[in-house]
Amino acid sequence: MPVKQLVNNETTTVSVFLTWNQPDESRSDYTYRVQIANTSSVVINQTTSSNQLNVTNLTPGVTYTFTVFTRAADNVTESQSVSYTTCTVPGLAQNITVTNNNTTNSLSVNWTIPAGKVDNYTVTLNGDVNRTITTNSTQVDFTDLLPGRNYSITIQTASSNCSQSAAPVIEATCEYDGIIGTELYLYVEIIQTEF
Repeated sequence: MPVKQLVNNETTTVSVFLTWNQPDESRSDYTYRVQIANTSSVVINQTTSSNQLNVTNLTPGVTYTFTVFTRAADNVTESQSVSYTTCTVPGLAQNITVTNNNTTNSLSVNWTIPAGKVDNYTVTLNGDVNRTITTNSTQVDFTDLLPGRNYSITIQTASSNCSQSAAPVIEATCEYDGIIGTELYLYVEIIQTEF
């Protein structure tokens, strides 16, 4: 009497919404035990009488295995298990700043680590110059840029084998403010959105 078609309907940074089909010989007094385990072998059990469960209070960027057992009315007898493994969405890079360090051809991007697990960041610069840097630090520098140009910067977070990613978008607007001596000064305006 195991469940059928255990699937993940929605994943966020802190939750996974599971649904499944009841077994063919399902009875109204059956319940379902859902075992939740992460890569650190931390196991939590939740019980429901429904064929769905929204598992909350998870950690961003962590892989979890969800195992569902059909439980008989005696609360002892259980079916063979059905499992599903997925990961929560990694958190967004936080407190992102872009500075030009008083140069005319470079931008420095800094951010802080989000909650949860993140293995690396992919920082992409788009504009008249296009570049991508993958790093496990919280700072990158883009050099040899063109003065007075607009650039958009995307920071994508990744964790282990998680296919999901979170990407804030930063638009860095670099403008001439005039010439002082032989140095051109750039100003950077930061606009952050989330998608």
